[in-house]
Amino acid sequence: MGLTTRLGINLTLEEIGTFNNTARQSTPNFLVSDIFDNGIASGECDLAWWDKERELTANTIELLDLSGGLVDVFCKTLLFARVKVLFIQNLNETPGDILKIGGSTIVGTEPEAAFLLFDDLTDRYSIGPKGKFVIDEMNATGRPVNSGTSSSDTLKIENVSANKIKYNIAIAGSSV
Repeated sequence: MGLTTRLGINLTLEEIGTFNNTARQSTPNFLVSDIFDNGIASGECDLAWWDKERELTANTIELLDLSGGLVDVFCKTLLFARVKVLFIQNLNETPGDILKIGGSTIVGTEPEAAFLLFDDLTDRYSIGPKGKFVIDEMNATGRPVNSGTSSSDTLKIENVSANKIKYNIAIAGSSV
């Protein structure tokens, strides 16, 4: 049994205008196409978990335990040591339907150990309606997950809106 993870992003910007009475067109293209083979080294992943159209009720927080709290499609409990790919997509279209990711996993207290998505435990990222968030770490290190009984292996996802939010999420990484 093996895992192949493919991440592709194609961004094309098309700008048409005039400069010195001459029509001009600019169309830069940025293409990222990474393929992670099965394994634990640089450019490899051996664990994957995803959920499509996951629902989070209004004004609630979900804590995803990356080291023992997720089960893959083969009913295997996943113990991520490193996250190399993280994709989150807010499927809602209503203005104000915002998902916040990262930050302290202990609600109402000072920041505590958590899955370090950003450099500071107080930092969070807001994903607005139809927005997407992607991490692509092809290197061997990826984002470390500190397994244990504390919250240091937990990804916090918060719905700060008054509506239920549907979202897609995919995580790929390694067990070592």
